[in-house]
Amino acid sequence: MLKKLVGMMLALTFIMSIFAAPSLAVPKLDSATVQQRKVTIHRSLLNIYLAQKRKDDCLREYPILIGLQPDDSKLRYEYGLFLSRFGNKGQAIAQLKKAAEMDPTNADISGALGTTYIHMKNYEEGCKWLRQAAGCPEGEKYKKPYEDAYKYMAYQKQREIYKKKQEQYKKKLEERKKAAAKATEDDDDDW
Repeated sequence: MLKKLVGMMLALTFIMSIFAAPSLAVPKLDSATVQQRKVTIHRSLLNIYLAQKRKDDCLREYPILIGLQPDDSKLRYEYGLFLSRFGNKGQAIAQLKKAAEMDPTNADISGALGTTYIHMKNYEEGCKWLRQAAGCPEGEKYKKPYEDAYKYMAYQKQREIYKKKQEQYKKKLEERKKAAAKATEDDDDDW
Protein backbone atom coordinates (compact mmCIF):
# COMPACT_ATOMS: atom_id res chain seq x y z
CA MET A 1 0.00 0.00 0.00
CA LEU A 2 2.83 2.33 0.84
CA LYS A 3 4.45 1.55 -2.52
CA LYS A 4 1.24 2.52 -4.34
CA LEU A 5 1.02 5.77 -2.42
CA VAL A 6 4.67 6.65 -3.16
CA GLY A 7 4.16 5.78 -6.85
CA MET A 8 1.07 7.98 -7.07
CA MET A 9 2.88 10.85 -5.36
CA LEU A 10 5.78 10.55 -7.81
CA ALA A 11 3.40 10.56 -10.76
CA LEU A 12 1.53 13.56 -9.39
CA THR A 13 4.83 15.38 -8.79
CA PHE A 14 5.92 14.63 -12.37
CA ILE A 15 2.64 15.91 -13.83
CA MET A 16 2.80 19.06 -11.76
CA SER A 17 6.40 19.69 -12.81
CA ILE A 18 5.37 19.54 -16.47
CA PHE A 19 2.66 22.13 -15.97
CA ALA A 20 4.88 24.25 -13.74
CA ALA A 21 7.84 24.23 -16.14
CA PRO A 22 6.61 24.92 -19.67
CA SER A 23 10.12 24.37 -21.06
CA LEU A 24 9.68 20.62 -20.50
CA ALA A 25 6.44 20.50 -22.45
CA VAL A 26 6.46 19.53 -26.14
CA PRO A 27 6.51 22.72 -28.22
CA LYS A 28 3.75 23.38 -30.72
CA LEU A 29 4.96 23.34 -34.31
CA ASP A 30 3.55 25.32 -37.18
CA SER A 31 2.40 23.48 -40.30
CA ALA A 32 5.38 24.61 -42.39
CA THR A 33 7.80 23.02 -39.93
CA VAL A 34 5.79 19.81 -39.87
CA GLN A 35 5.70 19.80 -43.67
CA GLN A 36 9.47 20.32 -43.90
CA ARG A 37 10.11 17.52 -41.41
CA LYS A 38 7.90 15.17 -43.44
CA VAL A 39 9.84 16.05 -46.59
CA THR A 40 13.14 15.44 -44.79
CA ILE A 41 11.98 12.07 -43.45
CA HIS A 42 10.64 10.85 -46.81
CA ARG A 43 13.69 12.15 -48.69
CA SER A 44 15.94 10.27 -46.27
CA LEU A 45 13.91 7.11 -46.72
CA LEU A 46 14.06 7.49 -50.49
CA ASN A 47 17.83 7.95 -50.41
CA ILE A 48 18.17 4.79 -48.31
CA TYR A 49 15.94 2.83 -50.70
CA LEU A 50 17.88 4.11 -53.71
CA ALA A 51 21.19 3.16 -52.11
CA GLN A 52 19.88 -0.31 -51.33
CA LYS A 53 18.29 -0.61 -54.81
CA ARG A 54 14.85 -1.32 -53.36
CA LYS A 55 12.76 -0.50 -56.42
CA ASP A 56 9.33 -1.23 -54.94
CA ASP A 57 9.99 0.94 -51.89
CA CYS A 58 11.22 3.75 -54.15
CA LEU A 59 8.05 3.47 -56.23
CA ARG A 60 6.04 4.03 -53.03
CA GLU A 61 8.22 6.87 -51.72
CA TYR A 62 8.41 9.04 -54.87
CA PRO A 63 4.64 9.70 -55.05
CA ILE A 64 4.60 10.60 -51.36
CA LEU A 65 7.38 13.12 -51.88
CA ILE A 66 5.68 14.53 -54.96
CA GLY A 67 2.50 14.90 -52.92
CA LEU A 68 4.47 16.87 -50.35
CA GLN A 69 6.33 18.94 -52.99
CA PRO A 70 4.19 19.06 -56.14
CA ASP A 71 6.05 22.06 -57.59
CA ASP A 72 9.57 20.60 -57.34
CA SER A 73 10.77 20.16 -60.94
CA LYS A 74 14.01 18.47 -59.88
CA LEU A 75 12.10 15.84 -57.91
CA ARG A 76 9.83 15.12 -60.89
CA TYR A 77 12.90 14.96 -63.15
CA GLU A 78 14.54 12.47 -60.79
CA TYR A 79 11.34 10.40 -60.61
CA GLY A 80 11.00 10.45 -64.39
CA LEU A 81 14.57 9.18 -64.80
CA PHE A 82 13.91 6.46 -62.23
CA LEU A 83 10.76 5.33 -64.04
CA SER A 84 12.50 5.42 -67.41
CA ARG A 85 15.41 3.38 -66.10
CA PHE A 86 13.05 0.66 -64.90
CA GLY A 87 11.05 0.50 -68.12
CA ASN A 88 7.94 2.51 -67.32
CA LYS A 89 8.46 4.98 -70.17
CA GLY A 90 4.85 6.25 -70.29
CA GLN A 91 4.80 7.41 -66.68
CA ALA A 92 8.37 8.67 -67.04
CA ILE A 93 7.32 10.94 -69.89
CA ALA A 94 4.37 12.24 -67.85
CA GLN A 95 6.68 13.17 -64.94
CA LEU A 96 9.32 14.66 -67.23
CA LYS A 97 6.73 16.75 -69.08
CA LYS A 98 5.45 18.16 -65.80
CA ALA A 99 9.03 18.97 -64.83
CA ALA A 100 9.60 20.63 -68.23
CA GLU A 101 6.48 22.76 -67.76
CA MET A 102 7.82 23.92 -64.38
CA ASP A 103 11.37 24.58 -65.65
CA PRO A 104 11.42 24.98 -69.46
CA THR A 105 15.02 26.25 -69.53
CA ASN A 106 16.48 23.15 -67.88
CA ALA A 107 18.46 21.33 -70.57
CA ASP A 108 18.66 18.09 -68.57
CA ILE A 109 14.90 17.78 -68.29
CA SER A 110 14.37 18.40 -72.02
CA GLY A 111 17.25 16.08 -72.87
CA ALA A 112 15.83 13.30 -70.69
CA LEU A 113 12.45 13.71 -72.41
CA GLY A 114 14.07 13.52 -75.83
CA THR A 115 16.12 10.48 -74.91
CA THR A 116 13.09 8.71 -73.45
CA TYR A 117 11.07 9.37 -76.60
CA ILE A 118 13.91 8.01 -78.73
CA HIS A 119 14.04 4.85 -76.59
CA MET A 120 10.32 4.50 -77.34
CA LYS A 121 11.11 4.82 -81.09
CA ASN A 122 9.25 8.15 -81.33
CA TYR A 123 12.04 9.94 -83.18
CA GLU A 124 10.13 13.06 -84.18
CA GLU A 125 9.11 13.89 -80.62
CA GLY A 126 12.57 12.91 -79.38
CA CYS A 127 14.22 15.28 -81.86
CA LYS A 128 11.88 18.07 -80.81
CA TRP A 129 12.90 17.76 -77.14
CA LEU A 130 16.60 17.23 -77.90
CA ARG A 131 16.57 20.35 -80.09
CA GLN A 132 15.03 22.27 -77.20
CA ALA A 133 17.67 20.87 -74.82
CA ALA A 134 20.49 21.78 -77.22
CA GLY A 135 19.14 25.33 -77.42
CA CYS A 136 19.29 25.83 -73.64
CA PRO A 137 22.27 27.68 -72.13
CA GLU A 138 23.69 24.47 -70.60
CA GLY A 139 22.58 22.20 -73.43
CA GLU A 140 25.87 21.77 -75.26
CA LYS A 141 25.97 18.06 -74.39
CA TYR A 142 22.65 17.49 -76.21
CA LYS A 143 23.78 18.85 -79.60
CA LYS A 144 25.44 15.60 -80.70
CA PRO A 145 22.50 13.35 -79.65
CA TYR A 146 20.15 15.76 -81.46
CA GLU A 147 22.24 15.66 -84.63
CA ASP A 148 22.45 11.86 -84.48
CA ALA A 149 18.70 11.50 -83.95
CA TYR A 150 17.98 13.95 -86.75
CA LYS A 151 20.30 12.08 -89.13
CA TYR A 152 18.68 8.79 -88.18
CA MET A 153 15.23 10.25 -88.82
CA ALA A 154 16.36 11.51 -92.25
CA TYR A 155 17.84 8.08 -92.99
CA GLN A 156 14.55 6.39 -92.03
CA LYS A 157 12.60 8.71 -94.34
CA GLN A 158 15.00 8.00 -97.22
CA ARG A 159 14.70 4.30 -96.51
CA GLU A 160 10.91 4.50 -96.71
CA ILE A 161 11.15 6.32 -100.04
CA TYR A 162 13.58 3.66 -101.30
CA LYS A 163 11.22 0.85 -100.21
CA LYS A 164 8.30 2.47 -102.02
CA LYS A 165 10.35 2.89 -105.20
CA GLN A 166 11.54 -0.69 -104.91
CA GLU A 167 7.95 -1.91 -104.63
CA GLN A 168 6.96 0.15 -107.68
CA TYR A 169 9.89 -1.27 -109.61
CA LYS A 170 8.92 -4.83 -108.65
CA LYS A 171 5.34 -4.22 -109.82
CA LYS A 172 6.52 -2.83 -113.16
CA LEU A 173 8.92 -5.75 -113.59
CA GLU A 174 6.11 -8.23 -112.93
CA GLU A 175 3.89 -6.42 -115.44
CA ARG A 176 6.65 -6.55 -118.07
CA LYS A 177 7.22 -10.25 -117.42
CA LYS A 178 3.50 -10.94 -117.81
CA ALA A 179 3.37 -8.85 -120.98
CA ALA A 180 6.43 -10.66 -122.40
CA ALA A 181 4.93 -14.05 -121.50
CA LYS A 182 1.66 -13.12 -123.17
CA ALA A 183 3.47 -11.87 -126.27
CA THR A 184 5.35 -15.17 -126.49
CA GLU A 185 2.05 -17.07 -126.22
CA ASP A 186 0.55 -14.98 -129.00
CA ASP A 187 3.60 -15.66 -131.21
CA ASP A 188 3.28 -19.39 -130.57
CA ASP A 189 -0.33 -19.35 -131.80
CA ASP A 190 0.70 -18.18 -135.31
CA TRP A 191 2.12 -21.53 -136.37
